Amino acid sequence: MTPTLAFPIWWSSPHSAVPVTPASDLFVLSTLATLFFILGCFLLWLWLAWRRNQRLAAYHQLMEELEMDSGSDTARAISQPAESQAEETEESSAPWEKPADWWKE
Repeated sequence: MTPTLAFPIWWSSPHSAVPVTPASDLFVLSTLATLFFILGCFLLWLWLAWRRNQRLAAYHQLMEELEMDSGSDTARAISQPAESQAEETEESSAPWEKPADWWKE
């Protein structure tokens, strides 16, 4: 007997070692439904992660194109460290503001 025919033959046989009741059928079907639901949720999660990753590559490419098109020195690269941003804010501080290390004096 082939494995593909084992389940239909078992399903249609009226005599078995354990009596098949509607409660046992319902338990098996609900267990299978839960298993397939969890499997579907996991596959959906994998697909969403894959799709998000594909969109991030396009987003980074767009950001690089916009940075090249702007051509100004004020545009900061995505990979540029935040230290240069702190230097920019120090240079552009108002005349009445104290320097950051005023307390060391």
